[in-house]
Amino acid sequence: MLHICFDDSAYGGMRHAMKLKLIKEENVVSFNDDLSVGNISNCREYEYRKAVIHNIYSDYGTDIDDGEIKKSFDNFYEILSKENDFIIWYAHNPRDYCNLYYIVSLLKDKNIKVVECIEKTFEDRTLFYKWVNEVCIEDLPILLKKGKILSEEKKFMYTKKWKELVSQNGLLRAEKYEGIETVEEDYYDDLILKRIPTKNIPMIRVVGELIGMDKPCLRDWFVVWRIKQLVTMGCVEIEKRCDRYMLNDIRKVI
Repeated sequence: MLHICFDDSAYGGMRHAMKLKLIKEENVVSFNDDLSVGNISNCREYEYRKAVIHNIYSDYGTDIDDGEIKKSFDNFYEILSKENDFIIWYAHNPRDYCNLYYIVSLLKDKNIKVVECIEKTFEDRTLFYKWVNEVCIEDLPILLKKGKILSEEKKFMYTKKWKELVSQNGLLRAEKYEGIETVEEDYYDDLILKRIPTKNIPMIRVVGELIGMDKPCLRDWFVVWRIKQLVTMGCVEIEKRCDRYMLNDIRKVI
């Protein structure tokens, strides 16, 4: 059995839960890509995904070694080819949906169980998860028990949806009323600009406010990437205070 999650934080949580014997110790792999962003015409080839993956790794504050990243990228697909039984963990956000559709399209002839990380109810409150890494490790076995085997109908539906997204040849996919849809690359730009005043403000504050919203579900690396595009377009200016991009000041240009 191979567990698949979509970021290193979720991976670390699952490994820790297994070490503590909260869930059965099995193989776990992380797919460190975000297929809601960028070119998805050939996700198997690293060069097609390189720009997005660089942005993801840059946000971790780690040095980017293309050789090591590509090796990890290729290893993921090699591991998939050796397994027949899978558990895919996902939450309700564009990244996880797109990654789920893609992975299912690759594994449609295999046995797939999906674990939906959506909410936790305690006392009189309900906590909604945006990302799998928000789930505390004590709750992983509870969610795992609620996991469902994907029917052939669901596999077909997810594969069909993935093919539709690929055929639309867009650079950004977002959650709308109809589900995950292809949108223009600047889809979130107005939302980002509304959070930036005309006087200097720490960029990390802007990023924090945006990723803290319930909807849409945005990652910090994505917000920083769009801010860089807005700088290029002359919509905002950065006052450099340090080498870490997110720790500089930002202001909107009138």
